[in-house]
Order: sequence, then structure tokens, then C-alpha cells
Amino acid sequence: SVRYNNVACHLPWFNEDAMKQYAPILLRISDGMNKFQVKTPVFTYFEPAIVTKVDPPLGSIHGGSLVRVSGINFPNMFGLQCQFGDAAVGAEFLDGREIQCVSPEWKGGPKQVNVHIGIKGGSQLTLASHASFVYQSHPTVQSIHPKYGSVLGGTRVTLRGNALSWPDISSYLSCRFGNSTLVPVVRSFDEHELVCISPPLYDATLDAREKKSVSVSIYANHGQLLLTSSDDQFVYADNIEVGSLSPNSGPLKGGTIVNISAHGLHHFPVDKVTCHFGNSFVPASHIHDENLLRCNTPSIDSSASTKSVMVHLGINGLRDVTSIGQVFTYYRAPSITSIFPTYGFLEGGENVFVSGRFFRHDVRCAFGDLVLSKTVWLSDTSIICTSPVSANKMAVALRVTNNGMDYSDRGGTTEYLFTHRPDAVRVEPSMVQWTERTSITIT
Repeated sequence: SVRYNNVACHLPWFNEDAMKQYAPILLRISDGMNKFQVKTPVFTYFEPAIVTKVDPPLGSIHGGSLVRVSGINFPNMFGLQCQFGDAAVGAEFLDGREIQCVSPEWKGGPKQVNVHIGIKGGSQLTLASHASFVYQSHPTVQSIHPKYGSVLGGTRVTLRGNALSWPDISSYLSCRFGNSTLVPVVRSFDEHELVCISPPLYDATLDAREKKSVSVSIYANHGQLLLTSSDDQFVYADNIEVGSLSPNSGPLKGGTIVNISAHGLHHFPVDKVTCHFGNSFVPASHIHDENLLRCNTPSIDSSASTKSVMVHLGINGLRDVTSIGQVFTYYRAPSITSIFPTYGFLEGGENVFVSGRFFRHDVRCAFGDLVLSKTVWLSDTSIICTSPVSANKMAVALRVTNNGMDYSDRGGTTEYLFTHRPDAVRVEPSMVQWTERTSITIT
């Protein structure tokens, strides 16, 4: 067919015996009467190509995957192309069995398409294709959790978003933390979640002393193609150390206010720090500076009279960062059943025998608001308290504490009365026979 200055011809079927007499094959044009030889290179017939494999066999609908196409009879010619369904892109000839090309964008949504090779202009060079390429939805990351991890690596980081579940995901998707080497995806729960293990800090950044927060990215095809990155930063943190606890014990029912000195918190937001008492955690608050925390102990269950747990610090209720802890001892709250005597003099110094339950060796007595350091422990049910000086005659509640902060409940049976010491002015009669029964008046 002729159109303007273009002539389109259909190639005859190649017959080797018939073509030998015309070798080399030249292109001629005839109008039925005259023949015109076209000045072109020698025309060559090629064996039809067969595609047997594509690697990788899948990629994003946004395109960009470097794909190697394998087979037989691949020609090295100008305008060589890979054809992904109806979309074609330029190809690089590697040898007669392999070419490579970059997958084009696919606008039709996720789909499996056959892969052929051809030449620019649309002609196909393949007799058959036994390989296909699967277009997958393009992944996006909306959040990561946790956002903190040890500088030593090993934190399981969950990436949440969309289109995060590709077939055989560990073979085709990888994570990168900052500039780290690629780490494989270890698990994909569904299309909205996948998990990667953080590498050590020195592998994630060129300046580990200064930069400790990095983005988390998802790559395809062994790191050849960046698919998406998180807006959230993953923060590498040093060990958190619990220096001291004050007090370091409290009742099983919880509610003890514990002051905690800590080190290594400078990378964390103040309002995200949590105190972990064994398997339970409570929010922490800062006091004065970032290295001093305050927490209210949670309650715990125990059939024993005491139970010791390790106190650690975490972030948002998770211990994603290594924490060096301290021991906190829970005990059954002490209680008083009786005191004797129930009164004493304003000058103080009276020994008061206190009976009750769950008295510890470091138990202290409190007469009203005055806590005494001098207390004698006899047993877990008996102690001796020495009454303090009182300025006024009054009744106060006698209470006990095992940690200097949490006191036994107030009760009528524990009331202690301060009173004046008796002072005799006159005694009548002043003398009597020792054998006589005589009434004596003291005033």
C-alpha cells in the first residue's frame, strides 16, 4: 500500500531454499511494469524469538522495575523493544538469550500481562512467550511502629499502609533504614502491614554520633527500585538506665509515688515515657529535668506477702529500647490491731507496744504527722514505737509505714492521747502507820 511518501509491504514467508537464489536479499519496489531497487541495507530474516522467563516477574503499576527477559533467538538490532501487553519500551541487548528493559507504567490497575520482544513501530519478533509480568498495586507507608529502637538493631518494625502484600514478598521487597544495606521483609500480615528488622545504627547512617533518626523505605527488585518512604522517622536510641528508685518498695495495691533517676532519655519525647513494673506499665511524668521521673505504681496480684519486680523504662508502653532496671519490692500493706498504752505524756519518750500485721524491718511509726526514725522491730506482728514530744494535749492517729510514704489506714483503735504528766502539790495525811488502812488525799 502506498500513502504519500511511504510504502508498506508485507513480508513473504521465509523459505530457505527459495531465498538462497536471491541472497543477499535486497528490497525492490515494483509497479507491475518497472522494478526499483531501494537503497537500504541488506534485508535479513531472523529466527523467531521465544521468551521463556522474566526476572523479576512482578513490579509496581507505576513502572520503573529493571526487568531481564530471557529466551532464545534474540536479535541485536536497532529499535529493539520489550512489550508488556500493549505497552512497549526500549530494550538493551545483552546477548542472543537475554535483553533488559525498564517496565513501563501500567494505567489499567493490577494485571498480569504477557511479555514479548519487538522492534520500534510495533512489529513483534516473538513466535511465543512463556513468561508474564504481574503488575502490583503501588505500596504506600502511612506509619511505622515502634518509632524507637536500640542502636544495636534487632527491633521488629511494623510498617502500616496500603498494597504491602506482594506474592513471595521476602524475595521481591526489602526495607532500608536511612542509608543501610537492604534488610528483607520478614513478614506480611495483610495488604496493610509488613515487618522488617532494624539494622544496627552504624549501618543506617554515615554519622552515627550525630544523626540517629532515619526514614524507613521500601525497595523492590533487590534494591533497584525505591517504591515509597515513611514520613515518620525511626529513632535509634542508647540504652535507658534506671539509676535509683525512691522509695524502692510499696504495697501490692499500688498507688505509691516513686521518684526515678534515669539516664539516656534525651532522644525521647517527654510525654511518651512509661514506667514498667514487671509486666505492667504506667505513664511517667518529668520533675525539674529530663533525668528525673515520677510514676505511680500499678497494683499487682500475689499470694505471697512480698514480691520483687524489675522496674524498666519504655516508650508508649513498649520496651523497644534496651533498659537497665532496678528492683522494686511489693509487700502487703501493714495494719495495726492494737496499741498499749493508748496514752502518754506531752514530754514524749514513752514506749508504745504496737501489734498488727506485715511489719517489715524498716518499719516506722507516725504519731499524727510526725514520722519517727526510732522504731524497734520485734516481729512482723510486733514493734515498739517511742512517742515524740507534743506541744499540746491532743489525740492523734498512730500509723505505721514500711517505706516512709505509704501509711496504714487511720482508725479509732490506733488513737494515741497526749496528756499532761500528773503533779502532786499536797498529800494528806503526810504520815500513817504502816499497819493502818487510811485514805490519802493527793492534790
